Amino acid sequence: MAARGEAKKAPRTIGQVVGRNLAQLREQRGQTQQEAADFLRMNGLAWTAANIASIESGRRESIDLGALTLLAEAYDVRPSRLFEGEGEMRLGAEVTVSLKSYRRWLDGPVRPVLTFTGSVARKQIASMPADGMFRFQADAELAARLGLTPQDVYQ
Repeated sequence: MAARGEAKKAPRTIGQVVGRNLAQLREQRGQTQQEAADFLRMNGLAWTAANIASIESGRRESIDLGALTLLAEAYDVRPSRLFEGEGEMRLGAEVTVSLKSYRRWLDGPVRPVLTFTGSVARKQIASMPADGMFRFQADAELAARLGLTPQDVYQ
């Protein structure tokens, strides 16, 4: 929680999260950006050193699923490794997800807990079933603390 008078940190984009983790993977292998580009081209991803610099610096906001798959395969890591870190990640203009929840979803049968805001949240609330099944971030956080899935808490 942000301290009084302290601004809440904006959620990072998918590109920023993946870029930071790509830089770590690349540096662990002792690769320059050019060497990483050559390595990735050998593994099916037609990126240049400029592409790598763009994503590692956070200038590139998104990355497609094919590129994520090829990155994970090339570096021999699970796709969730590309989403290491804490905090929230922006999936859309009004949708965020905790990185922990997203990694759990990538690694197994758990669905990610999305946070909707603005008009998207209003549409989600309007479309909720009349049976009273409301799913909120607090439920997801409780589930995580108890070692359960959010679906277990909802039931």
